[in-house]
Amino acid sequence: MNVQDSNRNNVFFRFEDLRVYNKAVELVTYLVTASSSFVGSDHGFFDKFIDEMSQIALNLADGASKSKTEFSKNLNTIKSNIKKCVVYNTIAFKSGLINLEQRDEIRGQLMEITKMIGALMTSLGRQTNSSEKEDVENW
Repeated sequence: MNVQDSNRNNVFFRFEDLRVYNKAVELVTYLVTASSSFVGSDHGFFDKFIDEMSQIALNLADGASKSKTEFSKNLNTIKSNIKKCVVYNTIAFKSGLINLEQRDEIRGQLMEITKMIGALMTSLGRQTNSSEKEDVENW
């Protein structure tokens, strides 16, 4: 049993069941690990990168407890967070802070999160049209 499976048994907050939330948390953890060898100004850059990536998970957690319409607004904000992370990733690579493999891993994960957010937005859009006032938590 992996850590994610054991955590599923202890889920209290509904957003923790969202695969995209877990994917975002995994990517933040990856960035924290990648930045652990940096000191000084390099570490400050990664702090900003990690903060921006953390905003994805935070906006998912916040939005999941709101109405579907409000959650859709959070998802649009997340799309902006992702674009900023792509820029941070490019700068980190071009500055030599991460290697090609790390850059590609981060970029691939950001692309996957983007697709998951898009699918969630599509699903919410269909459901919002049929029942505007339901909570996402009941969905």
